[in-house]
Amino acid sequence: MKIIFQNINKELKKIGLILNDIQEMPFIEIYNKNHDWDGGYESGHGYDGAREEFYSDLNEEFDFLMQFITINNLKKCILAPLHSYKYFEEWSDISKNDIYQILNNILKNYHINKQTQCGIDLNPNENKVILKRFVEGGFRYISTVSFFFPEIKLIVQPWHHLNLLFFPLDYKNILFIINQIIGKYDNLVIYEGDKRA
Repeated sequence: MKIIFQNINKELKKIGLILNDIQEMPFIEIYNKNHDWDGGYESGHGYDGAREEFYSDLNEEFDFLMQFITINNLKKCILAPLHSYKYFEEWSDISKNDIYQILNNILKNYHINKQTQCGIDLNPNENKVILKRFVEGGFRYISTVSFFFPEIKLIVQPWHHLNLLFFPLDYKNILFIINQIIGKYDNLVIYEGDKRA
C-alpha cells in the first residue's frame, strides 16, 4: 500500500533513524568481486560485460538479499527514495529505458507520483518481483529507491555499482548475519566503511 513521506519519517524517527544522518552512518557493502559494473550493461562505464552476465550477477545479489530477509523473518519493507526527492535519476532519454517504464508502471499502480518521497509499504516475501525490479533500477542507475526494514532498524540501498549498501543501527548484529550468509555466494564480498561513489 502507499505510505506518505511524513509517515515514513515518523517510522524512521520512532526507531532512532534520522534521515539526514543516514549517509554518514557506518555501512556494510555487498558487491561482486569479479565485475566492476557501473550503471549496468549498457552504460559504457565500468565493466563492459554482456547483458546475460549482468543479470546473472544481479540474480546472485538479489538471492543474497532474499536470504537475508528470510533469515530475519522480515514481514515489512518500505520502498521509497529516502536519499532523494524523487524516484528516478535525471539523464537524457531515461524514460525510454525498459526498467524505467516498468518501475513507473509500478508507481502508477500504487498511485504514487514519481516526483515525491511517498513509498510502498509491502511484505517483501509476497512482493519479490517488485523488490527485484527496484534492485535492478538501482543497479542500472535508473532508480533512487532504498528499502527500509523497520523490524531490524535497517536501510538497504541498491547502488549503481551492482552493490547493496546496508545502513544498520545495530551494526554488529547485521554484520554477523551477513557473514553467516555470504559464504554461500562465490562472487560476493563484504566491504565496510564509507560509501564508494
